[in-house]
Amino acid sequence: MSVQPAETTTSLTASGYADGLGRRVLAFDRESGEILERLCLRPELIAFEQVLQQTIARFATLEDERFARPRRLESDDDGGLSVVSDFVGGLRMADALDIAADATLAPGLDAALGLLLELLPALGGLHSAAGIAHGAIGPGRILFTPEGTVAILDSVYAAPLERLHFTSRRLWEEFGLAVREGAPARFDVAADLMQTALAASALMIGRPLADRPTGSSLSTLRREISDVAQIRGTSAFATGVGRLFDRLLGAAAASPYGSADEAVLDLRQLLRRELGIDACRAALKEFLTQVEAAGNELAEAEFAQLQRLGAAQAESQRTKATRFAAELAEAARREAERLETERFERDGREAERRETERRGRLEAERLERERVEAERREHERLEALRLEQARLETERKERERLETLRREQERVEAERRERERLEAERKERERLEALRREQERLEAERKERERLEAERRERERLEAEKKERERVEAKRREQERLDAERRERERVEAERRERERKEAEQRERARLEAERREAERREREQIEAERKERERLEAEQREAERRERERLETDRKERDKAEAERRERARLEIERERERLAAERRERERQEADRAAAARRAAERDDDEQEDSDPAESQKAGGRRKRDRSARTRKDRLRSNAQPGSPTPPAPAQPAQRSSWLIPPERAAKFEPPVEDAPRPAASPT
Repeated sequence: MSVQPAETTTSLTASGYADGLGRRVLAFDRESGEILERLCLRPELIAFEQVLQQTIARFATLEDERFARPRRLESDDDGGLSVVSDFVGGLRMADALDIAADATLAPGLDAALGLLLELLPALGGLHSAAGIAHGAIGPGRILFTPEGTVAILDSVYAAPLERLHFTSRRLWEEFGLAVREGAPARFDVAADLMQTALAASALMIGRPLADRPTGSSLSTLRREISDVAQIRGTSAFATGVGRLFDRLLGAAAASPYGSADEAVLDLRQLLRRELGIDACRAALKEFLTQVEAAGNELAEAEFAQLQRLGAAQAESQRTKATRFAAELAEAARREAERLETERFERDGREAERRETERRGRLEAERLERERVEAERREHERLEALRLEQARLETERKERERLETLRREQERVEAERRERERLEAERKERERLEALRREQERLEAERKERERLEAERRERERLEAEKKERERVEAKRREQERLDAERRERERVEAERRERERKEAEQRERARLEAERREAERREREQIEAERKERERLEAEQREAERRERERLETDRKERDKAEAERRERARLEIERERERLAAERRERERQEADRAAAARRAAERDDDEQEDSDPAESQKAGGRRKRDRSARTRKDRLRSNAQPGSPTPPAPAQPAQRSSWLIPPERAAKFEPPVEDAPRPAASPT
């Protein structure tokens, strides 16, 4: 289905409500007499034309008067895109909240629950019947009709808004939409329920939500809702209301609702136990009645203020005009005095012509007075004209200010007519019907005038043809030639129009192709940016790994160096220990040699003494002592010839003999030196 061009059967009126989606313009269908609303979309949404076409086609399957029905898409010559919908008269919830804030009205919990009773069933029908989500529920898109019902506007923008991939902050600042934080924004059933709960919360507390809904602000809002419910009903009722809003808002500790119908069932069960369903709906209607009365009072007060300002300005202008006229009269009086003085001077010089001059002067004065009077009247006329122009200028500026005020606060001028329709909807419908009939009458008169004009032209044509037939044959042939040229021009014009149509189609195809190429280019740029980002991350990762390897290599070299130093210190320590042990061993060998020498001398003394006492035995012992001495001599020689630091060969086993040794000689180096025996006293000769 292609986008229809803007039709000529509709005429635009004053601009209406504007928000993040675009600017709304009212239009009259001159054929059917219906009032339509055209939403001129913001440029970002124009790219989703096909998605909007599909959503409008799916919305056509829904039969529900609570939704403003979109009819078609229209494109203009500048490349813009508009959505044409049925116009629904009423008061937007955002304006109702502003009026309530100005008039210090408190809607309360009952009205908020009544709003949920109206919105949730409608959304359930939209989700189940059309299979789409609304995605843009907010105070600016909820309408209170003059009959006291609730209407939902702008129902086909969930898919385009999701494809914009805006952040939650930008969606709140530009569209007034709340979505869950963290994951990419999704406009589904859960988002509709969350936005509906926030709208009801704004009605409950009696003011629009100023801050963007985040985790902390939602927690504060839920506590405020629980406090209001605790004041209104019992603790069980407050708990039920808090649980209901927790599930609607998608709190982390509560399981969200799977559908709007499920939320409606819980809400109705909760209200049947405490407040009552009819009471909540009546509270909502009562709030709307109060808002209507407060709006009328505010409008009357503003109108009276404007009248007072106009009267004050007119009085100021009149005061200025009176002062200026008094100044002119004073100047004329002074001029008359000056002329009178001159008259007296001329009378003194020319007495004979005094009377004539007096008459002339009087005449001149009369003429002067008439001139002054004429000038005064002209000045008054000019002043009045200036005042009138100033008044007109003031009125123009006032109209401009009112127009600006109307654009900024739609309730001042544009919504004033809407409030009048709220006061007398029947009269408004009759007026619209009369307007439609008047338009039909004007259209019929126009068609009648066109028909009469066509008949007159037809009569003139017939008369001309009759006269033409009376002319000569040459004139007839000339007329035929002119007719042939006219038909040729018409054919050429038809061909030109056909070419223009084909060129327009070709331009449209070229525009679509350019948009497709632009989208592909953006996609390629995005892919290239992602690739560069991956390469940058990989390069950073490789650089980090290289630095880590260098650090590990440096640590390993440091450990190897420390290990080498430790081994070198250990080797030096071992060498010093070996040298110390060798020195201790040599010292022990020396001490052992000294002890052995002392023992040998003592043994020799004993042997000498024994020889003296027993010659035979001494002879045997003498040979044995010689052998022992020769063995000890060899042992001492070998020990003295041993290299320092080299292990000492074990001494051969000696035969058992009487001595003072407690440790065998071959094991003496492994023990501390034994205590030397005190030398025996020499035996006294007997």
